[in-house]
Amino acid sequence: MSNSMSNSMSSTPKLFIKRAAIASAALASYGAIVYLTYEFMSATMEKNSRSTSSNNATATSSTTNSNHHQFSHVTDPNRNLTFQKLASMYDYQISSEENAMLLPLFRRCLLYFHARGKVLEVGAGTGRNLDYYSFSTTPSTSQHGNNN
Repeated sequence: MSNSMSNSMSSTPKLFIKRAAIASAALASYGAIVYLTYEFMSATMEKNSRSTSSNNATATSSTTNSNHHQFSHVTDPNRNLTFQKLASMYDYQISSEENAMLLPLFRRCLLYFHARGKVLEVGAGTGRNLDYYSFSTTPSTSQHGNNN
């Protein structure tokens, strides 16, 4: 075998091991973030449930335990107001973490290589991806709904 061929064959396992280690670290980081987010959201929902329960108990002390229900963000009448308040701060608060994980670069690459022709992006959020589209050649419509 030639010398260059044997070098490339011996570096292939090393490259595979390096890539596997990076992928494992990324997966472990992702898992840790998902777990911590779950714990945070669970604690927040429990806190909201307790405060709503105490408010309901003081307002209507004659209700029985059978009529008591758990707090739900879905049935909360103030949910749109809450989402609007959170959305105004969300982009600022999340930007440093996204920049550290190179997500803006990832978004830009995905849209550059995969978004062609007429693109419909459907999602709930603050429109963070819209800055990465090139609207110079295609007319665009941006719908920011506020459904009550």
